[in-house]
Amino acid sequence: MFDHSRQQPRPSAVKIAVDAVANWINRYRDTLNRHNEFEKISPDQVMAMAKDIGITPAQLRELASKQPGAADMLKRLLVALGVDPKKLDDIDVRIARDMHWLCATCNNRTRCKHELAAGTAAENFREFCPNAIDLDALFNPKAENHDN
Repeated sequence: MFDHSRQQPRPSAVKIAVDAVANWINRYRDTLNRHNEFEKISPDQVMAMAKDIGITPAQLRELASKQPGAADMLKRLLVALGVDPKKLDDIDVRIARDMHWLCATCNNRTRCKHELAAGTAAENFREFCPNAIDLDALFNPKAENHDN
């Protein structure tokens, strides 16, 4: 006879929903904390930091509001394309910086994550990636014209 008392309880839909909301609140608090920490820096320090990395103070504030590792998907996409991510260091620092900026501020993150997870990013990145033109120009000189 099957002993129901030993069966592991399945998480209820309510628990799953509560956990999801709790995770969202924690991420929101982390974002606020990063933003508050950044606001404690003097305008002169913000200006100096922005100048050091070649962006405006407004761009630096925007980057500070992003999740840590916001531009990591660029490296993952390079791997999916069969390109060593270290090659990005070999190109013009301004181009690499702009590519990281585009990745960090991209509005297509959900699709990118999905395509990377599904293993289809290399075939479809031109449809959603703001770095597609640069990626083709830098790492695929024989790229076909993918415009319809």
